[in-house]
Amino acid sequence: MKKFGEVDLIETLKTIVETNTEYYRSDFQYDAEILTNAARNGEGADAEERTFLWISRCCGTWCLRERNVFLRGSMEYEIWRFYGEQDSDGILAYGIEVSGMRSGIVAGRLYELDFKKHVRHVIDTAIPADRVRLLFERGGRLQSAGKFIPKQDLELGKLISYTVVPNNQDQLTALLCQEHRDRERLGNISAKCKRGRI
Repeated sequence: MKKFGEVDLIETLKTIVETNTEYYRSDFQYDAEILTNAARNGEGADAEERTFLWISRCCGTWCLRERNVFLRGSMEYEIWRFYGEQDSDGILAYGIEVSGMRSGIVAGRLYELDFKKHVRHVIDTAIPADRVRLLFERGGRLQSAGKFIPKQDLELGKLISYTVVPNNQDQLTALLCQEHRDRERLGNISAKCKRGRI
């Protein structure tokens, strides 16, 4: 695994897309939006909200919150596992830690991953998650993971966001903290793991 220090994430990933993704390059627009929103939230935001796993394939890209990839039962876990179980030749995978906006660019650190190895690691260590918390305009509710997530609720209005809820939050926190420490060993990363949080 190689570490690329503080870089312009959008331009760096765009270069990877241009050389590795032949079809559905427009997927990257969604990735850029996700990373830009994370950068705008700034350094004060929880590291879980600013840490992603990203892949470039022949036919498109995916940018997924690392937290959710490590939650068995989440859509992100299923996406990561699905592509890992396919012929993954030509898939380039990276860990991303968004630092924030720097002079108008989305800045952060990039870590090259061995995709097949990382997928096996995720399958072996993922934490079960049986519920999803849905937040609507006029309230929220919990539902079982794996069920369709509606964009609208007749009583509660438009869906604002959803969060996959781990069965054991402490176990997830420890796992993500260990992932951070493993990346930290590659270089001088400014954010430190404190009090069980990244």
